[in-house]
Amino acid sequence: MPHRLRPTLILPAALLISAAFAESAAAQGVVQLNPQLQNNLRYLQIGISTGRVKASSSYSGRNFSSTSQTNDRQESLRVDMNGTAPSIDYQLTSKTQRLSVELSGGAHLKIRRSPVGGGGGRAFLLDQPAEGKIVVTLGEPVEKRYEADSIWQLFIAEPELAQTELEPLLRLLRPGWPLITQAKAVEEALYKQVDALGKFDRDTWAKLVDQLGSAQYVEREDADRKLRELGRSVVPYLKNLNPQRLDAEQMFRIRGISRRFDSHDNDEQPETAAAWLAADPEVWYALARRATPAQRPLVRTQLERILGESIALDAEADGEKLAAQLKTIRDLLDRRKAEAEK
Repeated sequence: MPHRLRPTLILPAALLISAAFAESAAAQGVVQLNPQLQNNLRYLQIGISTGRVKASSSYSGRNFSSTSQTNDRQESLRVDMNGTAPSIDYQLTSKTQRLSVELSGGAHLKIRRSPVGGGGGRAFLLDQPAEGKIVVTLGEPVEKRYEADSIWQLFIAEPELAQTELEPLLRLLRPGWPLITQAKAVEEALYKQVDALGKFDRDTWAKLVDQLGSAQYVEREDADRKLRELGRSVVPYLKNLNPQRLDAEQMFRIRGISRRFDSHDNDEQPETAAAWLAADPEVWYALARRATPAQRPLVRTQLERILGESIALDAEADGEKLAAQLKTIRDLLDRRKAEAEK
């Protein structure tokens, strides 16, 4: 079973994949970038937009291909900027690991790591499609599997995975990237938003989604407008709807609404990321598992708004009582998800 979970930063092109072009920090300590490869990345911009790694460039029609070989390391890099968004293909083979970073169409990212000769850590795969779930698998055969809708969800819901695997490997794209610190800032912004946000009226949201499939054009347009007016907080709800229960018109409009709130600013602030995550019950469940007694009332308030019913998450609860309350919340979320998928 996958672990349950549920948006922009920019860097100079020359620093893009510094760590990816060398040994892992764990295996070799200081990571260095081959200067030849660094030079071929100067026309690119890489960032995280709405929780996903993306590439862009103000140049087009340029292609670069480079290789490098030393006694214990072989590297190759291909950069293609002929399309609407750049693509990158980097391959590294060393005495401890095989590593690849592939970013196609500016949005589909795959990072693969395979240990060699007992070194290089566990097998690792991060698969981030342009749309849909981000999947991380560890081990070979697979020991653990994680799914999320954004990088921030992974960092919030799985802090150990984030610290030991995700941040070191995502720094292959940006050396010195303080993702742990940024994820903590997103958490703080989530808590600050609780008092500012009102109730999430999911019954109304469901009715508006139904109306998107109305036979009347005027009704479809009215529902579309009202969903857009709800802002970013409605996007996680829309993305988690069962596509098998939606017709083509509903799917088309939901994609359009979601894209309306895609960030094109490669410097997304914690408050913006928090706005995306505020209506996601899985994020708040993840926070509930490690919330301090002072934070639990805020988590409870937000979960009650999202779910539309009272839950128990006492500030003073500990041990078996706290475990029982968390299990009740988990069971409720699972039941809601099963009902939505019917």
